[in-house]
Amino acid sequence: NHARLAVCLLHLKELPAALDAAKRANSARVWAELVSACVGQGEWKLAQQAGLQLLAYAEEIDSLVYGYESQGHVDQLISLLEAAQITPAGNASAVSNSASSSVVCTELACLYARHRPAALMEHLTLHWSRLQPAKVVAACEEAHLWPELCFLHLHQDDLDRAVQVM
Repeated sequence: NHARLAVCLLHLKELPAALDAAKRANSARVWAELVSACVGQGEWKLAQQAGLQLLAYAEEIDSLVYGYESQGHVDQLISLLEAAQITPAGNASAVSNSASSSVVCTELACLYARHRPAALMEHLTLHWSRLQPAKVVAACEEAHLWPELCFLHLHQDDLDRAVQVM
């Protein structure tokens, strides 16, 4: 049973071997435990490899984001989500599931709003059609990012709210 083997190897702090076993198990629960262990030990390269696998499960993304943010590793989380959007070839999303892709784009926009506001507008212009607008609008309002908020309202054809923001 590769899932149990991966968990056992995690407890033994054999992270590279646990990653191999997790690949064979291919279970969201195992990927989540592996990411958590790697983040806890500061193994960012392994955490990114496991995190990219976990991002295929849209329902796990919120807990992944919370795990990184609660420990103060926002830069590593942003790197992970950015890597999920672009494959090494540079032309396609590493996350194949469209629901996961939408959640990744949305979470990345929210992180930019909270931690890197200068990068948000570029992200919005490139990925506005894949975002979940309500969540990004709330993050922009909270961070007082008015031009970005206006951009979102305009692309949702909500002209009255865009005018109110201006």
